[in-house]
Amino acid sequence: REGVDTEGIIVTDEGRSGTVMGFVDDEGNRALYVDPGVNDTLGFEEINKKYAFNTKILHLTSFVGDEPFKAQKKLVESLPENVKVSLDMGELYARKGLKALEPILNRTFVLMPNARELEILTGKGDYRENASFLLDMGVKIVAVKLGSEGCYVTDGKGKHLVKAFKVKVVDTTGAGDAFCAGFLYGLINGKNLYECGLIGNFVASKSIMRMGARAGLPHLDDLKLLS
Repeated sequence: REGVDTEGIIVTDEGRSGTVMGFVDDEGNRALYVDPGVNDTLGFEEINKKYAFNTKILHLTSFVGDEPFKAQKKLVESLPENVKVSLDMGELYARKGLKALEPILNRTFVLMPNARELEILTGKGDYRENASFLLDMGVKIVAVKLGSEGCYVTDGKGKHLVKAFKVKVVDTTGAGDAFCAGFLYGLINGKNLYECGLIGNFVASKSIMRMGARAGLPHLDDLKLLS
């Protein structure tokens, strides 16, 4: 329906799909328990390089195991210069530390962590200072997810605190992923940093109004109306 290309999905019969069990309280806060399944077996040789090398932006998220992390680093190092890297590192990768993430961060165009992940990664508490630090490392854009406060977006030249949409929170599962999708949609379509943050906040706000990570996600037509 939305024209999403699914050719890059890797299918195997040598194990089980990864699963996540989420527990949500009455205020929409959640805890996740992850069984990575075959996700932890992903190796560099299994990745469709032709597919990855012919994209505008390659978005990366975190894996539990070391093997797929190594595959990601090798993939990033082999990418053509015209392919931009987007990274949502999650707490798993933040805990690996700057040195472990450096091969990916050095090639990252847009980094989209939350404030806690930044603090874990750098050991410092101010998300603005942390964003500037990562820009100095070579990241081109940092978009910090701030939950109910919205997001902070900077490329070093411009700095924007974009307020969140006020909605009734049902379940925050998937809100970070939803933000990333909205932000990248704006980026690909030539929006400025503030507009990218606004679209990211909008998609995240729709997501948290419904139970589960996907039920509340807006359709492409909704984003076209917003922009």
